[in-house]
Amino acid sequence: KGRPDRALTNNPRSVDALILAGNALASLRDLDAAVTQYQEALALDPKGAQAYTNIGAIQYSRGQVAEAEATFRQAVAAAPDSMQARLALATFFWASKRSPEAESAVKDALSLDPNDLGPNRALGAFYMATGRRELAEPYFKKVPETTRTDEARIALADYYMALGRLPDAQAILEPINEKNDFSGPAPVRLAAIAVQGGDRPKAAGIIQRVLEKNPGYLPAGVFRLRLVLADGAFDEALVEAAALATQEGSSPAAAEANLIIGAIENSRDRTAQAIHAFEEVLRIEPQNLAAALSLG
Repeated sequence: KGRPDRALTNNPRSVDALILAGNALASLRDLDAAVTQYQEALALDPKGAQAYTNIGAIQYSRGQVAEAEATFRQAVAAAPDSMQARLALATFFWASKRSPEAESAVKDALSLDPNDLGPNRALGAFYMATGRRELAEPYFKKVPETTRTDEARIALADYYMALGRLPDAQAILEPINEKNDFSGPAPVRLAAIAVQGGDRPKAAGIIQRVLEKNPGYLPAGVFRLRLVLADGAFDEALVEAAALATQEGSSPAAAEANLIIGAIENSRDRTAQAIHAFEEVLRIEPQNLAAALSLG
């Protein structure tokens, strides 16, 4: 009862149905049965990149690294024009800590279609992860050029902020902010740029306008809390942090608020209150290093 084999009922010889059934079996951890479905799909379509890459992913998850590499290479050989196959091979190389081969595989994928967002994002992320952030720019720029969305433009602004190229980030964010009239993430980033430029009053003014339009916008609320703390208004920060922690319960904003509470209480030698706050952070975010070190 409930077996994914029912996906084959309408057309048991359909490649798509076999892939779908294999995926369902894999999600149930019935990996041998999943591989069987993918192999049947390959029998029908020997150039099917998805079946190869799914088998390779299962092999890698089982620690069969050599077999997985051979399968991912088979996918590329069978479907040399498949973006999916080349990106899957790149992902395998990256997971195997073979960075030069990963870079080469992503570039091969990009050569298939220089405007495709997948390899552009992948190559940009690769350069960021390998400490060559300056090389990521053309690939991150391609995404907003293609999609023309505010989300993609803000991501490019984040990249410029990470490089310390604040004027470039500001040039992207200001038109978005003007269009959206101090709503959404753009003004919060403009406030961060103001802080980095040493103009905290300007940052506070931006955040105030955001909160006037949307009092419940959490990124602005957390940013305001950080500004209050940076100004040394510890009593005010403690009250606002406690309110935010209570209001948000188990959200990342509540974790941030509790971290601030813990730091303030610790500075005042209120050990029990500080421990409670840091424990709350770890309840919400078990991997939070700052809270763990504070408790240690």
